[in-house]
Amino acid sequence: MARSRHAVRHALALATASIVLLGACSNDPKPKTATVTAPSSSSTTDPSTSTTQPSDLEPQRPRLIYVRSLAPAKRDIAEAYLHAVVAYIRSSQDPDPWAPALARTHVGPMLQAIRARETELASRGQAIRLPTPTRFTIRIDGLSIDGSFAVLRVCEVDDGVVYRRASGRVIDGAIVSQRRRVTMQKSGARWRLAGRTSETKQSGAGACRS
Repeated sequence: MARSRHAVRHALALATASIVLLGACSNDPKPKTATVTAPSSSSTTDPSTSTTQPSDLEPQRPRLIYVRSLAPAKRDIAEAYLHAVVAYIRSSQDPDPWAPALARTHVGPMLQAIRARETELASRGQAIRLPTPTRFTIRIDGLSIDGSFAVLRVCEVDDGVVYRRASGRVIDGAIVSQRRRVTMQKSGARWRLAGRTSETKQSGAGACRS
């Protein structure tokens, strides 16, 4: 039976995110940087940056990285994927398959799958957290839109920790990296996570070094 560790790999899930805009030109010596707003009770915003610091997840702060700058419409989709990851990680800290944020950020079979994983975590007395500091990173390598669907090419470094809630004993704390094809679907006014497949996966952060 696959370990619960796979839950965080296939459905992710987190926190406030820092976005690093690496710039379209590889010879740019000083990449621009900005941060994206994740769900929070407090934030500050100006035309170039916004920050949030949800108290329940500090100081675990995964990063969302853009290989190149995106148009606002595409940024909205990338950030919607981030929010789906945030929702999963938050609900997995105290596993709850009916957490409202899951339905706001996932749709169709993906929502059913994520609820099943939350149920499995709860039945095993397990939960997922991020280490402090975290190396959790989502890199957006490409994004295309076709009507109400969008496909993202991403590379993720996942250092989520699966542990027993009663004792705190770590079950799986290994770092895994993988390239993924992510499908987002526009449902109403929201972009939601509709599907995700792994294309390349390996131990450590190596899959995202190129």
